[in-house]
Parts: sequence; structure tokens; C-alpha cells
Amino acid sequence: MLKWIVAVFIVIGLVGFFGYQFVISKGSNLLVDRVVNQINNDELQQLIDDPTFQAFTSNVDVNTDKDLPFETKEEALKVVLKEFSMSEITDVATKAQKGEINVAEVEALLQERFTEEEIEALKIIAIKEIQAKQSK
Repeated sequence: MLKWIVAVFIVIGLVGFFGYQFVISKGSNLLVDRVVNQINNDELQQLIDDPTFQAFTSNVDVNTDKDLPFETKEEALKVVLKEFSMSEITDVATKAQKGEINVAEVEALLQERFTEEEIEALKIIAIKEIQAKQSK
């Protein structure tokens, strides 16, 4: 009887673990796709041409071999959600769309909550997503 109880707990644990991984994967893809789809090509080009954005991303080597704290969107999403609530993320996104917040303010907000290595990893992932959007 004890073996069955242990087996049930193991199965429940495995289902929970893989379910969590699945939800994080789908959630990160959904979040990135939603953000990317909200930005049309003109807005994306305007963002890329913005001198503040260029300064923000100019010191980032996308093809770096450095050991970064995370390298995928899923890992980045986990880290971001540990530091920011969904309402904070939504608030910043809304302000950015309305032009009420600029790149320097977003960078300052990130520097308050993330290490330099984490910020660099976020920049690399963002640049890769922008490049993927441009190549479509």
C-alpha cells in the first residue's frame, strides 16, 4: 500500500513539473508573440533607429560565448516574473505605447532589479527577437 502512495506522489510530482515547464514555455512564446505582434514594422524600424535604443543596445554582442544567467525566452520570462508582477509589466508596456516612458527610464527600472549580466542577457534575447521579426 505504501508503494502505491509513493508511486502516486511521484506521478503527481512529475505531472506537475512537466505541466509547469509546458506552461512557462507556452507563456513565454505567447508573451513574446503578443509584444511582437503589437509592434508593426514602421514602429519597429523607428525603435531600431532611435539613438537612445541604439545606445542602450550598442554594447551588446549577440553572438557572445559568455556564460549568461539565461539564454532562452523561457528562462528570461521566469527571471522577469520573479522581479516584476504582471501588472507592473502591463503598466510599463502601456506607458511605452503611449510614449509616457522612454528607453532610459526602462533601463533605470531594469538596473534597480537585475544584475548587469541579467540585463545583458535580456538585451541579447530582445535583439534576437527583433532580428527574427525583421527577417519575416
